[in-house]
Amino acid sequence: MREMKLSIFVSPGFLCGLLLLLLNDLILKATLHNWITGKLSDFAGLFVFPLFWSALFPRFRLFVYFLTGITFFFWKSIYSQPLIDAWNGLAVLPLARTVDATDLLALLVLPFSFIYYERARQDTIYRLAPYLVICVSLFAFTATSFRTEFTYDNKYFFQEQSAELTRKMYHLEHLDTRYGVSHCSYPETNRNNIKVEIPADFCFDDVEATLSINEAQGQTVLGLEEMEHRCPEGRDDKQKLLAIFEKQFIEKLKQLNLAPSSNEIPSIPSPQTKPQPRGIKQLYFVAVGKVPDVSIEELAAYFRRKYRIAVKVLPELPLTDEVRHPNFPNSRPVAARLIEFIARKYPKVAENPNSVIIGITKDMTVEQEGARIYNFTLDLEGRFAVIATEAMSPSTFCEPANKELLETRLRKVTTRTIGTLYFHLPKSDNPQSVLYANIGCVDELDYQGEDF
Repeated sequence: MREMKLSIFVSPGFLCGLLLLLLNDLILKATLHNWITGKLSDFAGLFVFPLFWSALFPRFRLFVYFLTGITFFFWKSIYSQPLIDAWNGLAVLPLARTVDATDLLALLVLPFSFIYYERARQDTIYRLAPYLVICVSLFAFTATSFRTEFTYDNKYFFQEQSAELTRKMYHLEHLDTRYGVSHCSYPETNRNNIKVEIPADFCFDDVEATLSINEAQGQTVLGLEEMEHRCPEGRDDKQKLLAIFEKQFIEKLKQLNLAPSSNEIPSIPSPQTKPQPRGIKQLYFVAVGKVPDVSIEELAAYFRRKYRIAVKVLPELPLTDEVRHPNFPNSRPVAARLIEFIARKYPKVAENPNSVIIGITKDMTVEQEGARIYNFTLDLEGRFAVIATEAMSPSTFCEPANKELLETRLRKVTTRTIGTLYFHLPKSDNPQSVLYANIGCVDELDYQGEDF
């Protein structure tokens, strides 16, 4: 005990940081639930946490600060989720955290905490005071990861089939990014469960609900099993969460219509009036990265056989970091960057004004004004396009894997892309509508014909 620097626990800086941490987690978060309260705990916690352990183990102070930084980085990353899930499966002390890269700004407080340790005054202290603060500190460190859960047994009935209702949930997420859907993360034994994040002016900016989805007597039954928020439990919280769920989720689903409006459906000429390409053109397909369950050669053969279009398949390109957002190296590939990447790797083909290049990749995002999340196609400059298969795959919507259905959808999207680039068919006024670039459009792909 002589080696401990117990005076740290009653120093002004430590006590202020500890008080701020407790005040924010127990009062401010539940009252204000804004961006500031979300960051305040990180800054206060990273100031007092390494001070706490350095006071107990001063010989390992450098190691304590280094380990604190590394652990915080890991905790705030997606890589910690399997560990959190495993721990929560023990049902001992549930943990929760939000993945937000801006939280890492709190690491800037570590050098100030390190310097404060050296400059904290060595005052004479009461014998019991430090031990009391130690107990309060341990409570504060765990309180920052509150998770309050409530169980329910509410049933809601919909006329749609479960697949269509699931797509409505995804579509709701794409219309309002404050919603979140995590469907396929459950094990096969719990396949009918789905977890959703719902925007709410309660505690933080959202609450979470765990649902079951089943079909019975021609209806889909959506069961509310559990809801949770990330603050200490308050009075009437269970009823308040239920009201949020029914207003912000159930009512929204009932109001949502997946069918595209008539002015969003492009005019596709019939097979008898197929236009001819302007000039002699050469169509190229190229895979960017591995594209599971899809054969680019078979796709090309389909268009050679059915439309007698000259299609060449270029060698597959590896998926590298240069196709991702430079500030987020682990992000999904960006559609425009994929097109630039293809043009750079095949300059002679790209420079030929009579060449049309269509890239096929597994997943991507479209960073384009007016574009919706989960787009599965983008074309630029009238000669280049890229198509992603992930947003068309039945497994994306947690339906059984269906290679034939995926290939059919890919052919339809590619057909319409060729119609735009190769045959110069006009687009709709809506730049995204020619391929119904949202989750609801997948239904449309299943029913629309493939012909130009």
